[in-house]
Amino acid sequence: MHWTEPATSDDSHAELEKKLWDAANQLWSNAALKPSEYSPTVLGLIFLRYADVRFAAVEADLGRDRPPGGPSLRRRRTGPTDFHAAGVVYLPDEARFSHLLSLPEGANVGQAVNEAMRAILAAVPIRNLSRHSETTPELADVLPKSYHILESRTLASLLKTMASIPVAVSIWNLSRHSATTPDGLSGDIKQGNTYYEDLQDSVGRFDFVLANQPFNVSKIDKERLAGDPRYPFGIPRTDNGNYLWIQHFHSALKNNAAGAPGGRAGFVMANSAADARASEQEIREKIIRTGHVDVMVAIGPNFFFTVT
Repeated sequence: MHWTEPATSDDSHAELEKKLWDAANQLWSNAALKPSEYSPTVLGLIFLRYADVRFAAVEADLGRDRPPGGPSLRRRRTGPTDFHAAGVVYLPDEARFSHLLSLPEGANVGQAVNEAMRAILAAVPIRNLSRHSETTPELADVLPKSYHILESRTLASLLKTMASIPVAVSIWNLSRHSATTPDGLSGDIKQGNTYYEDLQDSVGRFDFVLANQPFNVSKIDKERLAGDPRYPFGIPRTDNGNYLWIQHFHSALKNNAAGAPGGRAGFVMANSAADARASEQEIREKIIRTGHVDVMVAIGPNFFFTVT
């Protein structure tokens, strides 16, 4: 395998790109991981870093809620609900980035990071995230908890790399009741086969859909899709899943009073889907005749790193 160093640039993202590349190189040379396994490892640490910065900013803001030279206006200690109200994940002491960085030499860093992830999961609220009575903890099955497979020395070095990444943060003000960047973390991520399973009970449910789905998937069992309301324009006879995905995104949008989609969807699709013939052309015509398509953007060659 050959790795190409990213180009040096004055762009504001150049430093971040370099730090992430450093992290990948550390895993490449010091960990028995395949390149495909780098992503969850690094993204988990980026999450910890970002969550820690936001937590610290809200913590400082809550501490400032007091008159000059006087005691805090609060009559109780701040707790998880204060941080959840500000749109940030509450971090117990053992999940703070500073705690992980201060672990003594010889400590099992992987186990400590795993415990940090579990502590975060235990502290997040449990909400009903579907139309059913089932309740699901936010971030359930999302945070990686396999850091014990890395050597402590390698993981400690990765933590230092993550700590050096500059993070800009905007927080909720509990006194002015206004928000900049109200992007608290929440989610209902489930593992399944989207072609056959609608785990999100998606039809007519979402305000926004943003997707980068797999292209040109073949060998989908069309018989299992009969009667599925996510595919109202018909099942393509062609052995290709592109127009299943397009219909899935369309049907997931909330409807307005007139019955048209009240939400908006944006997704990347293979160029071949734009002029596909036969049954796919028939489906495309039906979708366009609804008047729900705003724009299609053709991307030039070499726009993405991995395809021409």
